[in-house]
Amino acid sequence: MKYSNDVLINGETFQERAKRVESLPLGSKESKGELKKFHSCLNQTNLVPDQCYKMSHRDYPMVCYTNQIIALYLSNNYDVIPLFISRVLSQLERNKDQPNTEKYRSVVYDYLCMMAYFLLNFCTVDKDTIDAFIPKKVQKAGPRLSPLIDNNTQEISFKEN
Repeated sequence: MKYSNDVLINGETFQERAKRVESLPLGSKESKGELKKFHSCLNQTNLVPDQCYKMSHRDYPMVCYTNQIIALYLSNNYDVIPLFISRVLSQLERNKDQPNTEKYRSVVYDYLCMMAYFLLNFCTVDKDTIDAFIPKKVQKAGPRLSPLIDNNTQEISFKEN
């Protein structure tokens, strides 16, 4: 993935972050830090699809399953997360034809890859459970970067495709 050079937030560009992440296998502390950054942006109003919190809306399950993963992670209930990763992946596929969800789906996919990396490397979740619910492609994706958030304006800077 290519990262924009010109976006500078908190003194670091996407490219600098990408090099930092690629240069070392993220340890538990760094992985948790990156997950925390994802958690800070996944419900930002300028990222989530419009109307997604209405139960009758098509995007509701995708957003709710993603938020369920966040809640499970924050409560250290890691064993159930693979099930919800599977559910979110199904919803990402279901919503792939909706252009209004493209940025959100991209960030969520990166989040799921980062979460899978964390579960595989730093948790005691049963490997059979991970294999049953998380596709190999996601398991092998490695650590991913969250978008950057400008804390003053709440603007989110995304990766270039």
